[in-house]
Amino acid sequence: MRRRHFLFLSLFSWLTLTAKETLPWVLGKYGKFRFKNVHQNVFIMHGVLSAPDSENQGFVINPAFVETKHGLVVVDPGGSYKAGKEILKQMQNVSKKPVIAIFNTHDHDDHWFANAVFKEAYPQATIYAHEKMPSAAKELYGGDYAQRGFTYDAAKHVVYPEHLLKGDETLHIDGETFMILHPQAAHTNNDIAIIHQNSNTIFMGDLLMSKALANFGLHSSIRGNIRFLESVEKMPAFSLYVAGHGPSGSREDILMPYLSYLRVIENAMIEAYKQELSRTDFASVEEKILQQLSWEELPFSHAFVNRYMHHIYSELEDAQF
Repeated sequence: MRRRHFLFLSLFSWLTLTAKETLPWVLGKYGKFRFKNVHQNVFIMHGVLSAPDSENQGFVINPAFVETKHGLVVVDPGGSYKAGKEILKQMQNVSKKPVIAIFNTHDHDDHWFANAVFKEAYPQATIYAHEKMPSAAKELYGGDYAQRGFTYDAAKHVVYPEHLLKGDETLHIDGETFMILHPQAAHTNNDIAIIHQNSNTIFMGDLLMSKALANFGLHSSIRGNIRFLESVEKMPAFSLYVAGHGPSGSREDILMPYLSYLRVIENAMIEAYKQELSRTDFASVEEKILQQLSWEELPFSHAFVNRYMHHIYSELEDAQF
C-alpha cells in the first residue's frame, strides 16, 4: 500500500513539474506563445503582428532556433530584456541544450536587444552579425538605449555581436551549415539572410515581411530590397521561408506576396519618374497603386504606401536614370 502511495506521489510530482516546465508564455491580450517545431530541427515562436510597445514588450518578431547535436543556434533573440527572458524560457522548454551561437539579422532593436539575456545565461555563445551592424545601431539609437524603455528594460548593458561578417560566408556550427547572404543596401545597410542548408530553410529577417510592411529608414533602399528578393526568388525553392515579422511558409505564400506589393509600387514610381511628375501629383498615382493592392490581411495604415512612394522616387532621383 505504501509503495503504491509512493508511486502515485512520484507520478503526481513528475506531472506537476512537467506541466510547470512546459507552460506557454502568456502575453496579456495577445494570448499564449511557445516554440513550435516547424521543419526538421527548426523551431519558431511567431511574434505579435503590431508595432513594438510596452504592452507587447517589443515581442513583434519571430525568434527562431536550430537544434544541433550539442546545442542551439538562435536567430534574432528578441527586442527586450523582459521578453528575452520569456523567449529563453520557452526555448529551454523545448531543449535543455546550451545556446552556442546567435545571429542578429540587422540593427533594429526588436531583433537583438535580448542579446543581453542570452549572454547572461550562456556567456560562451558567439553572436554573429554583419560588420556594419554595431555602428549602425549606435548611429540609429545614439547610444541612449535607456530611453527605449520597453526594449531596454532591465538590461544593465547592451550586448553587441562580437563575430562580424561581410556576407557570402559559409559557417559550420556543430555539424550544421549556415550560408550568409548580404545585400549592400536593402531594409538596412547591414541585413543578413541565413540559409540553414541541413533543413533547406532561409531566415530573412526584415528583408521579408509576411502580412506586414517594413519600415525603411536610415541607410535603406526599397529598390535594393526588391532586387534581393528577386535574387532569392530565382534560387531553387527553400522548404521554409522565415520572415522577420508574420507567418513563415512557402515561396508562394510568403515570399511572392511581399515581393509583388513592392513591385507594384516601384513600377508605378518608375512610370511617374519617366513622366517627370512632381511630388504634388502623387495623389493620382497613389490611388492607382491602392486599387492594385489587397489590404485585408495587412494590419498597417495605407500611409505606408505613400511613404514607400516618396522613398522610391528619391532613389530614382539619386540614381539619375
